[in-house]
Amino acid sequence: MQISHARLALGIPLAAGALAILATATPAAAAPPSDGCPAGYSVLSVAELSAAGYQVPAAVDSPTSGIRSFGQPGNGNGLVCGVKLGNQLTPWGDPIYNFVDDQLPA
Repeated sequence: MQISHARLALGIPLAAGALAILATATPAAAAPPSDGCPAGYSVLSVAELSAAGYQVPAAVDSPTSGIRSFGQPGNGNGLVCGVKLGNQLTPWGDPIYNFVDDQLPA
């Protein structure tokens, strides 16, 4: 009988300590984006990308192109979000991007 009381006396503080650690280890909610872009994406200028030969950013940003980002047409503000797709290059040697419109709510 003494052994089970000792185990119980030792087990309760260990369980409480484990719960305390788990309670403090929960991840914090991510802060909303201030630039309208998903995490890992950069805000890019449509005019600069068009001058470099990219055609997709203008279509992504256009409200009338039919392309949707996050379920909405582009907002036409001249900016898009882009993330490089590894080390892949276009035929003219520039990086290949994934483009979305910059309209995630802040």
